[in-house]
Amino acid sequence: MLRGLFDTVPALESLDLFSLLVDEREHGLTLGFESPGLPVTAPRSWVEQGLNTVEFHLVFSGLRWLEVTGWSYTGMTGYRFEPEADGGLRLLMTGPDSLVRLSADSCRVEGVRAHRAGGL
Repeated sequence: MLRGLFDTVPALESLDLFSLLVDEREHGLTLGFESPGLPVTAPRSWVEQGLNTVEFHLVFSGLRWLEVTGWSYTGMTGYRFEPEADGGLRLLMTGPDSLVRLSADSCRVEGVRAHRAGGL
């Protein structure tokens, strides 16, 4: 989904993490990201509408464990994905005052959309 939109999938460090939602009922976690500007390969309709930001969500299912140490909105500066032997994955997110680690069964991209950010 993102590969079809971007020539190169952007590094998460270059994006704005605007949400982290834990869903204890479904044992899931969702990260919301925003990319400033449109990719070169953006659909013509997005450009014609004056849209200037792409948003998407990474949805982790089958959350096995989660650790959050510190939290401040200074942004995350590092993301590292690692496969687990049983097919799951781990994610380590680091920032100046934050650390988030998780393990999950799977991860998928959802909610890719463009919108107009900034002033009126």
